[in-house]
Amino acid sequence: MRNLVVILVGIGLLLLSGCAGSTPPAPTPTQLPNAEPVTPPPAPTPVPLPTPEPAVATITSAEELIGVWHDAHPGGFMGDTFARYSADGTMRGASSLEKLDTEPRFESEYWFENGVFFQRDTAGLPGWDVCVKDGLIGQYRLEVLANGNVRTVLIEDGCEIRAMFKDGAEIVRVP
Repeated sequence: MRNLVVILVGIGLLLLSGCAGSTPPAPTPTQLPNAEPVTPPPAPTPVPLPTPEPAVATITSAEELIGVWHDAHPGGFMGDTFARYSADGTMRGASSLEKLDTEPRFESEYWFENGVFFQRDTAGLPGWDVCVKDGLIGQYRLEVLANGNVRTVLIEDGCEIRAMFKDGAEIVRVP
């Protein structure tokens, strides 16, 4: 019986050693009839990010605005306007430099809050007094252009006439 056990163990070891070193056969690829080879899609072309626009310098305080400015307003119904911004927060506008003190078209008070320009007209000649009647306030961003001029950009204005006149206007400092 002992011989039988030794023979069976020997056969078992032979069988196990033969299986341990073998690897399963690799699967054979199948070709579908009339199938075209699949080409992977090309890698996407990277899209460049848009170049950010340079920050626009703005006038954010009365000290930067004090003085006389000219708005030619080409093609506009207002014609030439000269405006004097004073340190006390008042502004006068007239059709010429000479008329700023004697015949202003309008007078306003102005101030800045968080870098935003505010204007409330306080007096005006007939036709120029539309914004005075209801105490309407306008809010604008004053952008400094590369040539040193300033463009007024509407944020909000309850007076449509003033907004139409000021929005996008380019003013030039008068020496």
